[in-house]
Amino acid sequence: MKRDIYWQQMNLNLSDRLILLISGVFFLGKVFVATELIEVETLNRWLCLSEDFSLFVKRPFTILTYAFYHVSFEHFLGNMLFLFFIGRIWFHFFGWKRFWEVFLVGIITGGVLFLGKGYLFWEATEHTMLLGTSGGIMSLLAYMAIKTPRHKVNLFTLSIPLIYLFVGVMVLDMFNFTENPGGKIAHLGGAIGGLIYALLSRYNVALRKIFLNDKEAAIEKKKAIAAEQQRIKQLKINKLLEKIGMSGYDSLTEAEKRFLFEASRDR
Repeated sequence: MKRDIYWQQMNLNLSDRLILLISGVFFLGKVFVATELIEVETLNRWLCLSEDFSLFVKRPFTILTYAFYHVSFEHFLGNMLFLFFIGRIWFHFFGWKRFWEVFLVGIITGGVLFLGKGYLFWEATEHTMLLGTSGGIMSLLAYMAIKTPRHKVNLFTLSIPLIYLFVGVMVLDMFNFTENPGGKIAHLGGAIGGLIYALLSRYNVALRKIFLNDKEAAIEKKKAIAAEQQRIKQLKINKLLEKIGMSGYDSLTEAEKRFLFEASRDR
């Protein structure tokens, strides 16, 4: 619990911590290569996901590790900026547990689709390796586009609903499919994973509403109200922590100080 309060005081949500983790892996890899402790080819072999299914069988853990590894700075920076942007939207609506679930689903479905391409069209493949966080990011974007399609995000002078942003990103991504086809397939797989997860969660909620009796429905409603109240409370805590970070604790009103004290006591 103290650890959670520490992260809140630093104003870092789960996507920010994920960015720190991936950044650490990126720069640590660069240090190892620069000091000749390890070769780039060795890192690629042990962290990237290979199209060669026989190599994947020997290193099945690469279905996860590939998403935390980048080689070029441009690829790394682009993914981290996109993840930062997605995280800022995500935690206005959803929690940390669902974040991990959707992110990992996107990584796995993107990797599986990439492996499937290599296995089914082996003769036509370039025998490449997959790396980067894009599949998980596309999964998060797809999930939000289904769950909160009308929420608008500001891009420069434009205000675009999430569903249009998702469609636009996918169209642009697939426009020149022959350029980096392995990566494009992983993006598509991640998006499919996020869409399926969002639709299944909606279907599950619908079934629960149909089959729950009145008493159970009332309990579920109370839980939903409590969860929403907790979300609003957390947003207020985050804003107060931001205020403390900018102007100091003394800038809070007595009511705000009392609210923070009671919130910390509840924790």
